Amino acid sequence: GYRYRDNKLSDLIANPVTSKTFSLNTTLVPGPGAPSIIINMQSIGRTNGINSLDRDQYGNYLSDSRENSQALNIMGSVNIPGKFKKLTTTTSINVSSISYSDNLESQREADYFFSKSETQSISATFSTRFNIPLKTSSTFNKTIINTPYLDADNIASIQENEWTSFSTTSQYSFFKNKLRSRIGADFTTNGEKGSLGTKLFGANLGGDWDILDKLTFTLNSSLRLIDKDGNKNDGIDNDLDGKIDELRENWSISNSGINITLGYRF
Repeated sequence: GYRYRDNKLSDLIANPVTSKTFSLNTTLVPGPGAPSIIINMQSIGRTNGINSLDRDQYGNYLSDSRENSQALNIMGSVNIPGKFKKLTTTTSINVSSISYSDNLESQREADYFFSKSETQSISATFSTRFNIPLKTSSTFNKTIINTPYLDADNIASIQENEWTSFSTTSQYSFFKNKLRSRIGADFTTNGEKGSLGTKLFGANLGGDWDILDKLTFTLNSSLRLIDKDGNKNDGIDNDLDGKIDELRENWSISNSGINITLGYRF
């Protein structure tokens, strides 16, 4: 596929940003009950119409506002169904990557800063449906984000952030599926040790109750705790309890909530 887009809404826009997208989508499904493969690719070229460097009245170099970048987005997915005596399963594995290149790299000054962040991720989901009214789903995800930045000496460097998460949920139905209860838990970490280490622990509980044919009562509750190792010995009262660096100083509530809804389907 091909798509062209720009933001030249009027003649007042001096340097409109233009993007050209080439895409390729492929799906392979051999047959019922067989694994399926999906591959999506996108190449996005982006320019801003500036063809010269910014210079002062004496011709001295000031800055480089030109943009001529190329983004490459790749996503691959494999879905594997399974059917056993007492349950059916679905296993999904997804891989994605977003990378950038500068088409003007050879023409740039040595101190030019290319500020595009790149991302790579892999995830896997395993879902089950039993003969009894029970469904479960577990997901693993790992994401790496490479972010360029300028350090104290104005030198370009790359900061790598790596996040790993795992979540699991289950649902059980009662009274011929009129009452559906849900429970889940999740864990996220940045994999760092020492003062940079961060972990998040979450739990959720909820359910749906079909009071009438089209009237449903829904309750969702969640709690997420954060464990920051850097709060243990930083000399700061992070939890505002009047004590500094006590035993539980590294623990705090990230978010919590209860949501109650009553919905009618017309």
